[in-house]
Amino acid sequence: MKFDLAPFERSFVGFDDFFNRFLASDQPQQNYPPYNIIRRDPGKSAIQVAVAGFSPDELNVDVVNGNLEISSAKSETQEIDNVDYQYRGIGFRSFKRVIGLADHVEVTSATLKDGILTVELEQIIPEALQPKKIAIKSV
Repeated sequence: MKFDLAPFERSFVGFDDFFNRFLASDQPQQNYPPYNIIRRDPGKSAIQVAVAGFSPDELNVDVVNGNLEISSAKSETQEIDNVDYQYRGIGFRSFKRVIGLADHVEVTSATLKDGILTVELEQIIPEALQPKKIAIKSV
């Protein structure tokens, strides 16, 4: 099934080809951990990933071949403070979330606060690709 995403693409600065790459991914789509994509300013965005229970040492944020990879290798059976759970509803499983980045989008920072990993993105257009104003001379 092919979706026409043109109306949505113009709403996401820096993610022009994001939806096409996301839907064309060969990997099965996963829903853990949940995430948000936030547009801050023109050319600046952020991705927030809900990673409650993970410490900064247990998370990896990498850019590989134009893809943002957020992962963790935490064991579901890992015991925390020798606790005997009667019910365990919070998952502490390993994950790998891969998000395609548009051309010229760079990761500027990553922060973890209150269980939310925020990865800041910025579209940095090389000078050679920026619009140039051409002066008109009268003769």
